[in-house]
Amino acid sequence: MVLVTADPRNGPVAGAADELAHCVCGLPPCIEVHQLLAGREFAVPTQASRDRVKAFAAQMANYVYAVIDRRNNTAVLVDPCWDIGGIFDHVCGSLGARAITAAV
Repeated sequence: MVLVTADPRNGPVAGAADELAHCVCGLPPCIEVHQLLAGREFAVPTQASRDRVKAFAAQMANYVYAVIDRRNNTAVLVDPCWDIGGIFDHVCGSLGARAITAAV
């Protein structure tokens, strides 16, 4: 079980570029919890887009959690905000989830 965070005080996860990890005790090894940061994994403002919502989202630094069950590669999102399409793209693309089945 891996919790991916943005805490620069901890060591990097092998194969995960700018993500860092902590062990979370008590969960089955097939469950992963990923912490996604607005402005980093989703709602990333670009010079070309000048999207004010994404720029504001990056300033707010909201976290969204993706809980992925690796037995069937499905995910549940906790507190999704700002850029739902970007969150789906990251979870289903970069994190390899097959589907997002719920959001709370």
